[in-house]
Amino acid sequence: MLQSTLPQQSTLLDYVPELREIINSNSPPIIVFYRRVKSNTGEVSQREISSEEKRMAIANVLNEILSSSHVSKDFDDLRLTQNRKFWITSLLYSYPEIDVQHAQFLLNEFTDEMRSRMREEEKYGILLLAKDVLLLCHSKFGEFTITPNWEILPRMLDSDNVIRFIAFIKKQDGRIKVKYHEKYKTTFFVDWLRLPKKEAYSYLGGKYRIEGEINGIKMALELPHDELYKLLKGHIEGIKLRDGWIIFERPLEGIAIETIRAGKKPYKDLEEFIQDFTIEYFDIKRIQEKYWAILNSLDSIIARVIDDKEKIRAIFPGNTKAERTIPKEFDVILPIFATENKIEIKESFLRELAVKLLNGEKLRIFHPGDMFSADPVVIRSLEIYNNLILSEASKSILEIINQAESGGSLVDKLLIYSALKIIVAGNSDKKIAFFLERLSSKMLSFIRVPTLLLRKEDIVVEFKAREFFEGDNNEIATKVADDLNTKFTESPVKVYFFGVDEKAKRIDGINMGRLGSERMGTLEEKIKQKTNAKRIHLYPAPLPDEPRKGIIIMVAIK
Repeated sequence: MLQSTLPQQSTLLDYVPELREIINSNSPPIIVFYRRVKSNTGEVSQREISSEEKRMAIANVLNEILSSSHVSKDFDDLRLTQNRKFWITSLLYSYPEIDVQHAQFLLNEFTDEMRSRMREEEKYGILLLAKDVLLLCHSKFGEFTITPNWEILPRMLDSDNVIRFIAFIKKQDGRIKVKYHEKYKTTFFVDWLRLPKKEAYSYLGGKYRIEGEINGIKMALELPHDELYKLLKGHIEGIKLRDGWIIFERPLEGIAIETIRAGKKPYKDLEEFIQDFTIEYFDIKRIQEKYWAILNSLDSIIARVIDDKEKIRAIFPGNTKAERTIPKEFDVILPIFATENKIEIKESFLRELAVKLLNGEKLRIFHPGDMFSADPVVIRSLEIYNNLILSEASKSILEIINQAESGGSLVDKLLIYSALKIIVAGNSDKKIAFFLERLSSKMLSFIRVPTLLLRKEDIVVEFKAREFFEGDNNEIATKVADDLNTKFTESPVKVYFFGVDEKAKRIDGINMGRLGSERMGTLEEKIKQKTNAKRIHLYPAPLPDEPRKGIIIMVAIK
């Protein structure tokens, strides 16, 4: 976390004394220009910072991020374009009486050359200008609306949020020093600073990279000088270079991974790398920060907080109809903030998710109130990136669901519903259970039961006639238990659909009038007592055109 005051001693401040001018109350204001990297208009906004408290915060973050750079160069040694050199020197030497257009041109050139993930919605380009210091920064921070007082700037420049930066520092003798750094080295600085080949080679890791594709996956082979020489001369046994191809004389069954490097951090354990990479890729830490900030705020106590598709809404009581919205701004994974007794979920949002799940549309979700897992629980098209407890029974059902050819039949959809119910039962202590319970109920309300069932029985799925649910509780429990005891030898989990003509595979609905929740609970307990099942779950599924009739789903777990 950032400190509220500058450290008393700092080797960097001794090395860069110009930073001390930032906290000098007699110095001119710090000038900040910013824009979203992905912008249709390219509009650049401007702020000025004068207060001593804000100057101190800015000096702190500059001190922190500049200390992360191990590259220091003379400005004159760079091969920057003439325009960039002119704008930089103009801004540094004319401050505070600057030409604003020069700052706008420079920031636009910095952001316009960014590509692919560098241009995601929540990423900003920032130009900060103070006495003898000019900073260009690429920051990942879309959490808050930027206020006129620029309250959030120190956090935007926090080392956790800064992706890359270039600092131009004017020394007392008039020379300009340049420092630059990226979290993960790319060719961006090589191209933008126009580094010579030798320096680019050194900056990118001191190894030659041969880039290509294997089955559509882009790969890079990094080689030091001597190994590349051997490859070029054909001195590596079994590998040749020919006509733009690397030719392997023998088929490869696999490639052993010794180390994976993320920037300067080496990983020997592949699973550890996958976990860390997925957390970074999905921006999990920022999702978690946003969730806990909402949950621990006064809003969650005095306001009605609602989880919507693209935002969180806090609706305050009273006649004013006051409302505060917090944008989600995540497009790779969908964060679910809904939490029992704390954060509701908007019905239209829940309905949309249920329909997408029924239609087989891809959904990646994560609840920041529970532990993250890079290995998701997959339920057909739904991926849940939380660490959930799965029993052998739930694993068996998921295997059946995920291996089904179409996934669009009534039985397939009801199996998904059953899987969600079982997962909720086994993870009732987790915050995501509230959402999954609501999702399963909403999903069931959209399932339309056709007259004819197309799916066949298998070792998990059983179709049974409505006669099984005729008689008193003891009679029903005995009939079901007798059949179940003979079927448990095939699979540790069975899913029964009662109310189906077994021969014609047609729905022959059960009268639901006498099968309320209390009686269902009694039947669950009696069937359990008459079998060696650990758990019995009964779920009614009314027919949409004849709601007094329906089918009964039973999930039995050995």
